[in-house]
Amino acid sequence: MADAKDKQLKTAKTKFGRAAPSRFPKYFCLGVMLSCAALNFTGALELLDRQWVDTMFRLRGPEDADSNLVVVAIDDASITEVGQYPWPRGSYKRLLDKLFGAGVKAVGLDIMFFEPSPSPNDDRQLIEVTRKYGEKVVHSVNNDPGVQEKYSFVYPFRGLRAASKSLGCGTQPSVERDGSVRQTPTVIGENLDPFTWASATKAIPTLGVKLL
Repeated sequence: MADAKDKQLKTAKTKFGRAAPSRFPKYFCLGVMLSCAALNFTGALELLDRQWVDTMFRLRGPEDADSNLVVVAIDDASITEVGQYPWPRGSYKRLLDKLFGAGVKAVGLDIMFFEPSPSPNDDRQLIEVTRKYGEKVVHSVNNDPGVQEKYSFVYPFRGLRAASKSLGCGTQPSVERDGSVRQTPTVIGENLDPFTWASATKAIPTLGVKLL
């Protein structure tokens, strides 16, 4: 009996006289990996991540917008004053002249001028004011919603695009599956590299980034 125990003890020891390593860490790590894989597959980790982000935003609290930024909205009051929307494009010439005359540094137009208007004179005024202020005027580009699974940008009509030195993608915020907006892209395009996206030929900064 004693000889059997001695034999088992000797077998359980290495040549250095230490106990053989336990297999528990290996099985424990394997169990954790399988558990994480199962949680990720079921979407539980994504849910926890969203809840964590929401908690961090609540703890931070709301922040005031930069006082140097001003939104000139097309609202009921402006429609009452200017007229039914869409407005003649000549009205944007008057608006831009007034804004830059007041000392505004740059203007981003979150308005899609994809097609020429019925009034060539109005289009000419918009083209002229765009050329006049150069890079200070940022016109909107949009991703074609009719093209799936790849980016296909829609630009301003030919004359306006030729006059535009600054273009930004007027993309909508990224609405997640639960209806919340937790992040927004800064550049739109294909095969973006985090180090070279600024020079990517198939990428366009969003309107806000280009305006900045």
